[in-house]
Amino acid sequence: MAPPRITVESLETAAKEAIGLVDFGDDYYRVGLGKLVESLEQDGPLYEPGQTAMFELLVVRLIGRLKQHSFFEQHPQVGEWSSEKAPIFVVGTIRSGTTLLYNLLALDPLARCSQLWENLDPIPPASLSPSDEVTSRITAIDNLLKTYNENLPQLAPIHNFNSATQVEECNGLHEFSFTSPSIAYALWGGATYYEWLANLSEASIAPAYREF
Repeated sequence: MAPPRITVESLETAAKEAIGLVDFGDDYYRVGLGKLVESLEQDGPLYEPGQTAMFELLVVRLIGRLKQHSFFEQHPQVGEWSSEKAPIFVVGTIRSGTTLLYNLLALDPLARCSQLWENLDPIPPASLSPSDEVTSRITAIDNLLKTYNENLPQLAPIHNFNSATQVEECNGLHEFSFTSPSIAYALWGGATYYEWLANLSEASIAPAYREF
């Protein structure tokens, strides 16, 4: 069976059909998604299993956008969230040791760090979801990881994705806006996408940070 053709339209259609929602919210994300698709074509090509894995991973991000927009529409008070406990930010360039530091901080029993499944499927939050629904979502992400690891084994030495419940950096939440370097890890180089991302203006990336 031939792998699915990766286009902005085919990805959006697959996401809509998967969960029955149609509104992605602000369409600024399509610029980044389009550049990512362009990069896949120009900086690849991906072999067939890799193309299938990337298609599924990008559809998951678009499903996240659909669910995110729907949730924000129903719960506008989310934007007014505040906490007396200050968050700790771990900031650094790729391959600089941020993952190691993040995992060390996560060992603190008083810390609340995101798990991988929460980065890939954060809406609705676990605290607002029945336990059986959370279990189902975790299982779905574990199945996705199986496809990912089978089709892109060369990425394991770069960053392991072994379990949906493993502690994971929250930069994955930026991937729903398609303005994140982490989403291009699976590319053969990804130079086209990285160059575009590196030259984004503050104004053009601001919507992504507001959503984050």
